[in-house]
Amino acid sequence: MASAQQIVERALKRINVHDANASASPADLADGLVALNEMISSWKADGLATADQALEASVVSGDAELRELESTSQLALGMVVTGTGIAAGAAIKSIDSPTQVTMTATATATGKFTINFTALPFDASLEAGVIAMLAVRLAEDYGKTPGPVLLRDAERGERQLEAAFLHVPKAVFDPALTRTPSQIIRGIE
Repeated sequence: MASAQQIVERALKRINVHDANASASPADLADGLVALNEMISSWKADGLATADQALEASVVSGDAELRELESTSQLALGMVVTGTGIAAGAAIKSIDSPTQVTMTATATATGKFTINFTALPFDASLEAGVIAMLAVRLAEDYGKTPGPVLLRDAERGERQLEAAFLHVPKAVFDPALTRTPSQIIRGIE
């Protein structure tokens, strides 16, 4: 499974920001990581349950550390961090101890809050789609036009993510809709 940095590097290569043998600049990696985190965060609004893990943490405004976590054993570098007091686009920069992590951004509030960590890296079967989606997202920033193959791969990746993570709640109907007078009269109940 690829790390967040590897996903960003591969996305930048898909849009020819740098050649296949070169590494991305630190600025390009930082911009790509922000875009990746924003993209993953937006999936939740689309109904994709991307295996978030929620943990209580102590947060101090202006600090990048999340303290007093129950355990960091299920966390990984590059995971997207969201919740009260967390700046948009934040991710795990380092895992400092079994109870503390440092984010790529500073906190915006102080207190003990439930913080969500979105699973990244994803399953290897989804990586190509995530890379293509990120490449399409970054293309305009670099003055690039995504080609038809990249657009197809991004669309396929979006369908794969939806298949893997889309949560459709069980439908519940009002009894007035399911017990119409015609059903009651006929004894269909």
